[in-house]
Amino acid sequence: MDTLIKEELILAGIDIDTALTRFMNNENLLQKTLSLFLEDTNFQNLLTHLQTENFSEAYKASHTLKGLCGNLSFTHLFELFSALCIALQEKNIETITSLIPSIIEKHSKLIQAIKKWN
Repeated sequence: MDTLIKEELILAGIDIDTALTRFMNNENLLQKTLSLFLEDTNFQNLLTHLQTENFSEAYKASHTLKGLCGNLSFTHLFELFSALCIALQEKNIETITSLIPSIIEKHSKLIQAIKKWN
């Protein structure tokens, strides 16, 4: 993996060393899996369900994203989605509203970094 790409992925919130360990140091497999993440629709589903205040469906999307982020070593987003899941279960609008801008920003940076590698 190119050093510049690795640094960008790290800055985007991926714990690359842990991710590579999970993927048995197979960079090609990690790269293919990250490209599949780009196709995942749960993030858009989350935003749609938040707009309609469908907290049950928003929770499902958030919980799925939390799992994906945990498995792919997206540490920053994993922590944010963990907090969002709790806020959605509690229907805590204030916390939900405060988390969304950070989630959107970190998700966008992550997507941009992954696209540069693919």
